[in-house]
Amino acid sequence: MMSSIFYGEIKEDKLKTWSENRNPYDILVENNRVERLGGWDFLFIAKDLFTDEVQVDWGSFAYKCTCKQLQKLVSEMKCEIPKIQELDPDKAYGIVFIEES
Repeated sequence: MMSSIFYGEIKEDKLKTWSENRNPYDILVENNRVERLGGWDFLFIAKDLFTDEVQVDWGSFAYKCTCKQLQKLVSEMKCEIPKIQELDPDKAYGIVFIEES
């Protein structure tokens, strides 16, 4: 499976209409790539680790998350999240899984 996983701050208007999001590329303020994490591995842990799952198109899912949840993802999956030290614990973050054809 070819996939991409992005994280970032959730756009304010998307946060208000979370369950209505349908464009996986238009949820986050900036699409920052999560490195060294495969799609199946991510999907396996995502439902246990993150909250408010929404299916945004046929093969893409978005989850609300906190800074601590992203840190736990890095710790458990040994993936890389650039700039993780710069995240603000008071902001709303999201993580978006996009299955690509």
